Amino acid sequence: LSTKICLNYLDDDQLSPGPNDLLTAVQNAWAPLKLNLTNDFLVGGYFLHDINSKLSILSLNSMYFYPKNVQSPDCSVPNSPGEIQFKWVENELENAKHDNRKVYIIQHVPPINVTDNTAFLVSNSSSGYKLIGLGDPKTLQSPDDYKNIVMPLYNAPSIVPAINPAFREYSYSTSDETFGKLQSWVQYYCDLQKANQEGKITWEIEYTTESAYNMKGLDANDWLEVLTNFSLPDSNTWKLYKYFIFASTNVSGSYYEFLNKLNH
Repeated sequence: LSTKICLNYLDDDQLSPGPNDLLTAVQNAWAPLKLNLTNDFLVGGYFLHDINSKLSILSLNSMYFYPKNVQSPDCSVPNSPGEIQFKWVENELENAKHDNRKVYIIQHVPPINVTDNTAFLVSNSSSGYKLIGLGDPKTLQSPDDYKNIVMPLYNAPSIVPAINPAFREYSYSTSDETFGKLQSWVQYYCDLQKANQEGKITWEIEYTTESAYNMKGLDANDWLEVLTNFSLPDSNTWKLYKYFIFASTNVSGSYYEFLNKLNH
């Protein structure tokens, strides 16, 4: 439903400052989900939703950080949608810190794209990284750089059927000491070729972080080991990553060629 709404209202990655018809339509469509869609959502397309008293989700609207969206200026412009949103995020993070709540931050467009170029407007990219304590974005060129990892940013699979659609189910700790800490994920996918042949969609487990990468957790140190394995000659871990990034779809094209040419 949300995809259909976007196709009706969104003109090729363009989104004007809210309130606008698209954000109003999405708010109405999502009403049955009982999300905390306040006036902030109507104005900027972002919202805070509490899972419980210890854990919240900040859902950002990265269309206002996206350089293709010519209807939105860089967040260095006073009162631009990006600047207003970052101030909102900063305020919500301060509130969460005061209340001792953990926060997951989710959004659509990643700060850096697959060719290692920034996918945000320049000021937005810098502001976003500094806000969550990562410093400026930096490419990991060699294993010597991996030790500088503070935290990972997870790029989720797509459910749009250009390739096999997929989604992830995350597990997090519920102990008092580490509540909200991500521990693992299971990725499910739909084999579109099989679905078309059988006339029905079946979601199957594609992999888990433990089965594919032998990860015991999702800490920076756990990813350090995975990234180090990526760097090994003829790395099986890297081959698995390239396969799973397309949700077990046999594909070709510039994205896949880029991955093949990467030095690791």
